[in-house]
Amino acid sequence: MNLSELKYTLYYLTNDKIYKVVLPDQAKAELVYSPSEPNPGQQFQLNALRCSPDGTLVFQMADLAMGKMIIVGYNPRAKALVPLVDLGRDPVKFPSLSVDGSQLATAGRNSFLIKDLRKGTIQYYDQFADPPRQFFPWSWSSDGLLALSKGGPGMKSIIYFFDRAKNTLNPWKEGGQAHFSPSGRLVAYLSGNSNELIASDREGKPIHSFNKYFVKDVNGWIGEDKILFTIGVVAYVNHIGIADLRTKKIYDIEVPTSGEIRGVCVEANYPSK
Repeated sequence: MNLSELKYTLYYLTNDKIYKVVLPDQAKAELVYSPSEPNPGQQFQLNALRCSPDGTLVFQMADLAMGKMIIVGYNPRAKALVPLVDLGRDPVKFPSLSVDGSQLATAGRNSFLIKDLRKGTIQYYDQFADPPRQFFPWSWSSDGLLALSKGGPGMKSIIYFFDRAKNTLNPWKEGGQAHFSPSGRLVAYLSGNSNELIASDREGKPIHSFNKYFVKDVNGWIGEDKILFTIGVVAYVNHIGIADLRTKKIYDIEVPTSGEIRGVCVEANYPSK
């Protein structure tokens, strides 16, 4: 499809660096963040990029030499990196920000936890632990539900909705990587066999599915009618995809960098259409 109608600023993570591309000029990528020159033997690995409403880029950072994995925030304007969730030797991964950016959910060693970024408090939800299965948070609805998926080696992935106010965790559908639309009325997710990108209403009734491309990751929404995702091209080589629910077509965005993309998000002030 013609990319000229796309007017979005995307951040994406590849080769442990974060880049910015301003559509429709997908051929030019600006390096936004790269880890500082490591000490001898030190190696950093970045994953799971998210865009906060205040412009902060949130992602998980692993120090492979130290055996640590934390959640950090990077302010592109101030060029400042700050730790958001650091549990020492206990790894945390797959951050998910609430709609207003005040709550950060992340997967912990046993189950999942939520940090209030304004108060600095952390609440653990180890009562839902079910080894060897693990919960991974993906997105929040506008009314405060948290979508998670639970799975394990050789096990089917199941999507759950966590109601923090009621402290209840309920299964929704088979599948993974569920992302609420900005209104909270729609959900985009991967089918159980990962062959389809599905958009449904919150009750689980499918609206449309896309299976033309191999979907590596679901990354979020652009407004109420476009789904941002990562296209698996070949092993460790990815493109960015935008699935349009109105036209039922997909934009295939090949960025100028090469390699596996491990996180894509849209700048918070993206156009509404």
